[in-house]
Amino acid sequence: MVEKTETKEGWSFPAPDEDAVTGYPEELRDFIGAIATGRAPKSDIVLASDTLVLVYAAYLSAEQGCTVDLSAWL
Repeated sequence: MVEKTETKEGWSFPAPDEDAVTGYPEELRDFIGAIATGRAPKSDIVLASDTLVLVYAAYLSAEQGCTVDLSAWL
């Protein structure tokens, strides 16, 4: 419906600080801080893997209409 309107006025709700909402500045700040101080970053491959499992489980749950047991995946 929005694509058919003459203007997008009133349909868009931009964030006041879109960069902050995405999390990228904080992610980069943490990554650079981890390199500079020799510590591990706050997010790592384990967090990335857990996130992908959770997202996949959400899609699977929606498709099957039931809860998905994540214990076998983690």
